[in-house]
Amino acid sequence: RLGGIKNLNQAAKQIKAGDNVVFLANHQSEGDPHAVDVLISELAHHNELAGDMVFMAGDRVREDTLVVPFSLGRNLLTVYSKKHINDKPELKEEKQNHNRRTIKETENLFKEGGCCLWFAPSGGRDRRS
Repeated sequence: RLGGIKNLNQAAKQIKAGDNVVFLANHQSEGDPHAVDVLISELAHHNELAGDMVFMAGDRVREDTLVVPFSLGRNLLTVYSKKHINDKPELKEEKQNHNRRTIKETENLFKEGGCCLWFAPSGGRDRRS
């Protein structure tokens, strides 16, 4: 059983009206975008909401070969976490520029309106291995 259907219905109405909707999660793992897509489209019958949702995620979703398959077919905006931005000092400026582009893209989506963003402010399994 999936709870919160009324909230999803309200979010879908707001997005259609041009409002932006942000879903906040306390954690995000690599499989979450796929799982959320299935839950929203298959169980809650909101195919458009699920298909248009943008997921904010860490760089691993596009750089880690074991993780990339979970990200395929998803709308992603990625950032480098402050915890890892200095891992390779020679790439720090490039990573910061990437983060600035991501912030600008997020701003553009919100200005356009009708954006649905899934965001986990605390991140995911953001730890060194």
